[in-house]
Formats: sequence, C-alpha cells, structure tokens
Amino acid sequence: AKQLRLEDWKNLTFYAPDDEAFPAMNLARKALTMGGLYPAALNAANEVANAAFRRGEIRFPHIATAIEHTMQRCAFTATPTLDTYFDTDAEARRIATECCQTGR
Repeated sequence: AKQLRLEDWKNLTFYAPDDEAFPAMNLARKALTMGGLYPAALNAANEVANAAFRRGEIRFPHIATAIEHTMQRCAFTATPTLDTYFDTDAEARRIATECCQTGR
C-alpha cells in the first residue's frame, strides 16, 4: 500500500465522534473517568473481542457489547497493585472470551 502523506491532502475535515455509531467510545471515556482497573479490563476485553471479530466469530457491533459486559463483571479496585492488574487482565480475557463464544 502507498504510504499516507498528510501533506499531500489539500483539506482535512474533522467531526465529533459519533458515539451512537461507535459505542466503545463512551466505554473508553467511562474507563478513563472511573480509573482504577477499568482501563485494564477495557483493554483486555477489546483485544479478545477484536481477535474474535477478525476470525469471523462475532460481528463488529458485538465488540462494544463484549467490552461493556466485561467491564460490568470485572472486580473493581480504585488503587490497583501490579498483581491486581495481572488478575484483572486474566479475568477480563476470560469474561470477554465467554461473552464472544456465547454471543451475550
């Protein structure tokens, strides 16, 4: 593929993100606002759901569903330690995998 060179574009127009079309944007904002382990749970669920999507196991809209389901079910700690990050990552990957397999 040809390398993208922004200087070759005459005009760029930016729009506010469409949160209805891309619900994961709100989930990312929530994770950042809540802090603690939510960003780690979101990241792990996103990686699992995106991999499932690329393998054709789920449809694109289900990525956000899997992330939201995972964030709702993961244990929350406001002041995590390194061990709780590892535990949350593993828990989120398990929950997201189950969600992608069951279609929930």
